[in-house]
Amino acid sequence: MKCAVVTLTRRGSALGRKLARALPECDLYVPAKFHSGDGERPYDGTIAAIVADVFGEYRNLILVTAVAVAVRSVVPLLHGKTRDPGVVAVDDRGQFAVTVLGGHVQNTNELACRVAFVLHGQPVVTTASEVNETLPLDLIGGRYGWRLEHRESLATISAAVLNGEAVGMVQQTGETDWGRDRLPQNVTLYDSPAALAAAQPKGAVIISDGVLSEVLTAALPPHVIYRPPSLVLGIGFNRGTPASEMTTVLTAVLRENSISLASLSAVATIDAKRDDPALLEFVAELGMPLSYFSAAELSAVACPSPPSAVVARAVGSPAVAEAAALLAAASGEVAVIKQKRGNVTLALARRDYAGRGKLYVVGTGPGDDDQLTIRAREVLRECDTVIGFRSYLKYIRHLLAGKRVISSEMRQELGRAAKALELAGQGHRVALVSGGDPGVYGMSAAVYERLARDDSGVAVEVVPGVPAFCASAARLGAPLGSDFAAVSLSDLLVPWTQIEARLDHAARAEFVIAIYNPRSRKRREHLARAREILLRHRAPGTPVAVMRHVYRGGEETVQITDLEHLPDYSVDMFTLLLVGNRETTRLPRGLFTPRGYGKKYL
Repeated sequence: MKCAVVTLTRRGSALGRKLARALPECDLYVPAKFHSGDGERPYDGTIAAIVADVFGEYRNLILVTAVAVAVRSVVPLLHGKTRDPGVVAVDDRGQFAVTVLGGHVQNTNELACRVAFVLHGQPVVTTASEVNETLPLDLIGGRYGWRLEHRESLATISAAVLNGEAVGMVQQTGETDWGRDRLPQNVTLYDSPAALAAAQPKGAVIISDGVLSEVLTAALPPHVIYRPPSLVLGIGFNRGTPASEMTTVLTAVLRENSISLASLSAVATIDAKRDDPALLEFVAELGMPLSYFSAAELSAVACPSPPSAVVARAVGSPAVAEAAALLAAASGEVAVIKQKRGNVTLALARRDYAGRGKLYVVGTGPGDDDQLTIRAREVLRECDTVIGFRSYLKYIRHLLAGKRVISSEMRQELGRAAKALELAGQGHRVALVSGGDPGVYGMSAAVYERLARDDSGVAVEVVPGVPAFCASAARLGAPLGSDFAAVSLSDLLVPWTQIEARLDHAARAEFVIAIYNPRSRKRREHLARAREILLRHRAPGTPVAVMRHVYRGGEETVQITDLEHLPDYSVDMFTLLLVGNRETTRLPRGLFTPRGYGKKYL
């Protein structure tokens, strides 16, 4: 997936640095006269010359230059659609990211979209499936590592899809959220390859880990086959068994069961075989990950084949191959029951894709687009459903076009978490939005509290965001230069006596304190009580920043006062307070709490 960013001008080099920081798979090439170090690769001569040097070394090129210059640079180097790298051209202002080569084959359309997100520009994609909003055949399952067979038929089937001709499709395994719910009307789903062949459409798309018979293959129209990595191999063997024997047995088992090697994704066995050199050689030849399970873990698995007393005496578990395959596949389905051939026993388990959605708990930061992380942007773009508190969703509504949006009010956090997990369990890719960082008084706690009581097995990824206290500190300068603490004054979930104790300890310990949820319509007295506690340990002149809607455009207010005059300021649930310690200094441009560099080094 390596990518080269090649720049031509000073301004383009600045854009290139921004891309290289945001896209870690990129190497940055800049003209020597604009080289600034930091891992950049300087070049002399023309951009055509450096493009020729890197053309065969990278899967994708991002050329920060005019489209015409990019085209003239790559034309002499072209070999063919499947061999050339993808190329994206970006103008010097970063307004447009244009797919020049490799739209689908190298996933360059996706790269153009990522580049545009980073630069706040517009992707320009002209491939037919995107322009006509139809099925991009060569992108199906790409994010999941599906392999494509019979690529030579791709152009014929793609033309049939674009021209509105009948195309048949069968999916027997693999993820279902690749866009199957948005198929064009001229694409029909069939239950089996045989039913599809009987219908005789103009073209066929088959998603399967099975090998078709010669008779059935001959009866099909022009077709492509996608191979999801759906199968896990469980293996048991006697000590001293060579890798060649394992390979021979695997080949025979796959052939006899009409299963494609291309859909094999992992190997698993008992941990007693962890260092076996023949096993390591076998797995290295397959190029797949290897996982191990203890005898106790394997013994707890219910397997379809009868338990073996001989195996139990030898390794401590009555089953190895089937149990290891089932555990590694996280599935209850054995595709091929154990097959013992000489010194080797094999079994295959099929991954369970039913309801394989995913929940992303997304931190949207303080609100401004510039503070939204690249990963958060990508997730919001990829998800089909977005759930969140109404007041937070309004700041990202421009990123939610065409998505299912579910909003709710405060105090409905567990309800939002439950709904997000439910929809993800049904196969949706769900973004559960949380302002700031989801792990700081955010939605991560609600999700994992729910999972602690009832873990449905839904995959969850927490996407961090810029916390409110970090955004507020950035507006002030360096108030958190030394140790600090965060305390919420909301007693909706935490007893007030406990909040008082925490605040007292933090004040006594000389932490700079970030105070969340300082006052609501119902909680009018808590802030006054908190101020009394702070004044036990801090002088009335201790600086306090009153921060409201930081990084939210015209809504933002930043005011600096002290503990004595804090009651004179308007404070609500959208306000964050930063309370300094005895070393915090009020400056003309903000607040500063020394880390101690001056005492140590000056």
